[in-house]
Amino acid sequence: MARLADIQPLKLVSEEVKRSSKYRQIAASVGEIGLVEPPVVARSRDDQGKFLLLDGHLRLEVLRDRGLLEIECLVSTEDEAFTYNKRVNRIAIIQEHRMILKAVENGVSEARIGETKDKSAHQPTQAELKAKADWEENRRKWPSLYSRDRQHWRSWDNRPSGRLSLTLTDPLRLQWQDGHVLGRWHDRKSSKLGAHLDEVLVGMLAGAATARHNRIAAEAEKRRREEAHQAYLKEQERRRYEAQVDAFIEGKADELFRLQKILAFRDYIAREPGAPRSPEEDAVLRATNDLISRLQHGLSADTLKNALKSARQIS
Repeated sequence: MARLADIQPLKLVSEEVKRSSKYRQIAASVGEIGLVEPPVVARSRDDQGKFLLLDGHLRLEVLRDRGLLEIECLVSTEDEAFTYNKRVNRIAIIQEHRMILKAVENGVSEARIGETKDKSAHQPTQAELKAKADWEENRRKWPSLYSRDRQHWRSWDNRPSGRLSLTLTDPLRLQWQDGHVLGRWHDRKSSKLGAHLDEVLVGMLAGAATARHNRIAAEAEKRRREEAHQAYLKEQERRRYEAQVDAFIEGKADELFRLQKILAFRDYIAREPGAPRSPEEDAVLRATNDLISRLQHGLSADTLKNALKSARQIS
């Protein structure tokens, strides 16, 4: 965090720049969704408490106009005042798209005002006709390198009409979806766009209500998907625990079957308690009794209870 008073810009932002569309766009973006890209600064060599502004002069000026006292910055370890722009990654289209969606989520309405265009079929110029003739000649010589279906000039010529148009759209719907356009007004021969302001206001109120309804529906659908996903995860966890318990029970059942076989084997060895046995038979009997003791301990009630408790804690 740095105080704006401690940041020294390398250039001044003139009043003419402040009247530009780029400056107004940044000011509107900061006002609606906050600062997206922090300014980049470097510590001053003369005073470590001061900073030199390397990137973000317009953003800094907007924040000063809004009365902020301190902002979050990225601090560069090198004072590359004249070469820093090569290190700046400009915002990508997908990031702009996410910024717009964030602004829409914050309640920004979409209204576009512009000038309608008249159009007429384009008449090719001499230069365009010559370029097409050259292309066709080259295509006859090298047909694999030159496309047959190439369009050599535009289809329409658009020219200003002097008529203004205002369009209201639902920010939550895509351009090709039904209900995307909430209203459209334009200059007519009998009346100007300004004469339709009452209709525009009604359309804006209706559009805001529609957008709010669509936003609530979208949030409800998102919650439903999240709840369904959580239920799915919970069911998968239950099945995994059941599989662990089943594997545990099957393993203990195998141990019990093994114990029963070993008990039968011991009974076979000790079938005549009073009869003399060889040292080898005694050693086998001692090992058998030791194995039986270990298996019985593994199948005892306390051992089973502790094993199930551990399995539940792991799952």
